[in-house]
Amino acid sequence: MIRNDQQNLKKILIDSAQNSAKSFPIIAFGSSIVEVYMGCGGYHNWIDLISNTVRFSFGKNIVFINQGIGGNTIIDLNERLNRDVLSYQPIATIIAVGGNCAKVPIDLDIWSDQFRKLIERTRNSGIHPVVCSYFYQDFDVLPSHFSIYREYRNFLMKSSAELNFEFVDIFPYFENLARKIENYRAEILRNELHVNPVGNALMAYIFCRLTDLPIPVFNTEIGKKVEEFSKKIGI
Repeated sequence: MIRNDQQNLKKILIDSAQNSAKSFPIIAFGSSIVEVYMGCGGYHNWIDLISNTVRFSFGKNIVFINQGIGGNTIIDLNERLNRDVLSYQPIATIIAVGGNCAKVPIDLDIWSDQFRKLIERTRNSGIHPVVCSYFYQDFDVLPSHFSIYREYRNFLMKSSAELNFEFVDIFPYFENLARKIENYRAEILRNELHVNPVGNALMAYIFCRLTDLPIPVFNTEIGKKVEEFSKKIGI
C-alpha cells in the first residue's frame, strides 16, 4: 500500500472516535464491487465487514454509508459525486472503480483524467480519499480488452503520491492467489466479474491488514478459508 504521509484512514478514525458527541460518516463509493446487492446472497460484502470492525473497534459515532451502484464507470462516479458523497460531508470515502470501465473499455487517458477530477473534487471538499484496487478478475475467460484494468491500476500506483490519496492495493494478493490454487474461480469468485462471500471476506481482511485496522470477525467456515488463503499469499 502507498499511504499519504500526513494523513491516513486509521488516524482519521482515531481522531473522530474521540468526539463521541458527533457523527462521522464514511462513504463507500463505486460500482458493484462496493454495492450491497441481491447477488451477495445474504452474506456481508467487504464494506459491511470493514464497517462492523471499525464501529466495534473505534466508535459507534463512525457511520458507513454504501453508495455503490452496479454498472457504474468512473464517468458515472463523477456525475453523482455531489449527490452521493459530497452532500454528506464525510470524513473519508473508500473508492473502488474500474471493472465496468474495462468492460467498455474507457481509454486510459480519459480514465486518468476522470480519476484526477474525482480525487481533486473530493480532496477540495476536505474528504480523505482511500482508493482500492480490484480483486484479480477471471481474465482467462474475459474478452482481451478487459486487460486494460491493469493499466488503470498502474496509474493508481504511480499517481497516489502526486494526487495525495491513500492507495490500498488489493489486486496483487488476489493475483498471487490465482496462481497458487487451481480452483481460484470456484473458491473466490461468484462469476468472472464478482467475488463470492469468501472473496468478499478476503478483500476485507487484506484491506484491514494493509491499513492497520483490526481484522473483521468472520463466521467459522469463511474464517477458515480466509486463514488458509492468507497464508498462501503471505499476508
